[in-house]
Amino acid sequence: PRLVHDALDGKVLPDVVNGEPIQDPARIPCIRRASIYGIVEISRGCGRACQFCSPTKRLRRDIPLSTIEREVKITMQQRKHVPSRNDDTRVLTPMGSHTRGELARQQAGMIFLSTEDIMLYKCKDPKFLPNTEAIIELLAMLVRLGVHTIQPAHIALAPVVASPDTIVKMSEVIRFADGPLKGEVRGFVNYKKHKYVGVETGLETGSPRIIDKYMRGKCIPFTPEEWPDVVVQSIGLLNDNYWFPFASLMTGMPGETDDDAIKTLELLDRLDGAKLFYAPMCFTALGDCTLRKSRSANLKGLSDAQKEIFIKCWRHNARTFLYPVEGTPGQLLLAYQGALLYNLYYRWRGDKRFYEKFVKNVTMWPGT
Repeated sequence: PRLVHDALDGKVLPDVVNGEPIQDPARIPCIRRASIYGIVEISRGCGRACQFCSPTKRLRRDIPLSTIEREVKITMQQRKHVPSRNDDTRVLTPMGSHTRGELARQQAGMIFLSTEDIMLYKCKDPKFLPNTEAIIELLAMLVRLGVHTIQPAHIALAPVVASPDTIVKMSEVIRFADGPLKGEVRGFVNYKKHKYVGVETGLETGSPRIIDKYMRGKCIPFTPEEWPDVVVQSIGLLNDNYWFPFASLMTGMPGETDDDAIKTLELLDRLDGAKLFYAPMCFTALGDCTLRKSRSANLKGLSDAQKEIFIKCWRHNARTFLYPVEGTPGQLLLAYQGALLYNLYYRWRGDKRFYEKFVKNVTMWPGT
């Protein structure tokens, strides 16, 4: 604020201003206006020290519940849906075609919890065991304030298995108690006549060796050797309690071998039929992560086994999300369009042979 006042007063400003992190989370200022997409921050940092990740290098802090409550109230009040302002203009979103009025109504009661891991909220345990009481208090507050849709940004898989009762209690507290959605969770994913809480998670690899080498903290309190079992059990627990994970996978890590890729493929086989969306990607050396000096991976440098991970992931995605039109031309068209966009996004035009194989497998053309 002092720097802003100096600028408004026409004073000479320094060329470089060095800021310092706020150590006390109670001093992190509250927002003044409604946030975009209903984003409300509940924590910063992570602490698991995955070497490809940047947020893990930040100081871990939990936003006080009182600050979160004020931000939710501000966002809910200023995003309140006004029927008289309905706009019938239709727009296409990842979830389908909607009018602007419908989107405004849906977003009015939605809060997106910004966090590296909701299971870390007010966690003091060195093995990252969740503070169940604090998490439930947070979610109960959101329900009390009338939040209709709750979407945490991220959830770690290991604490789901380490404390299975926590995810059960979390799901119970965010269920609708009455009305047409009685018994359903306050999630944004509609899948096979049920609502699910959509949440991102880091699956990354099925190789215990890669886990041990680059992301040992991800599996705590379990060992790297237990990671594949942890993934399968956690996804099962999340699905059983109506959580729908969006799982990232990192392919082409430094020193990754075909044996590592095969272990990931074997894990994907074990997850066949699970309710989750895969987001496979090539390893990218971010500017401030521990592996920042490593060479980023690209499609041309991947082996056939590593490329197969992308095919298997997107074939699962097509089967999972296109169930209403399974076996019809609609499935072929939608999957083909999705594969095309995915190809353009990752600039895969330089490997036409792989792209052809990718599209044929994802769309499940006859003979593939």
